[in-house]
Amino acid sequence: LWLGKATTFSLWFVIPMLFRPWYLVIAFSILTMMILGFVLAVVFQLAHVVEPLEFSAATNRVSADWASHQVETTANFATQNRLLTWYLGGLNHQIEHHLFASVPDVHYARIADIVETCCREFGRPYHRYETFRSALASHGRKLHALGQPPALGVVVANQPA
Repeated sequence: LWLGKATTFSLWFVIPMLFRPWYLVIAFSILTMMILGFVLAVVFQLAHVVEPLEFSAATNRVSADWASHQVETTANFATQNRLLTWYLGGLNHQIEHHLFASVPDVHYARIADIVETCCREFGRPYHRYETFRSALASHGRKLHALGQPPALGVVVANQPA
């Protein structure tokens, strides 16, 4: 554990500081982490916070079996875009990633048709957005819907009726 941490720290900071000023190394490390964080946030939002996906209740229980739950709460996007698939390491194939986490991402595109066929056979949804832009638009609509006040007649805890 400590050897791994020391190696990572050396590769990220110590070795670069031998060749560049410390403030540039720190600045570019922070910039790199910010970009990585933003990309991952976008990927996970487009895979889990789009129409018509629903969130499970805030409990430890789910209403379906594990595989059905994975398929019902996950969406793929831009799976035909080879550059995006390469850049994201296959994470745009989120359904396959969830179902077959130990399978290398280079195989997700090949098994996607099989998974979609199985979903159809068992009456489960298979959510897919053809383009990054369509998934982003769906995400925007979902956020708008989530931001709406509750329907009339719904009593919110600690609020007057």
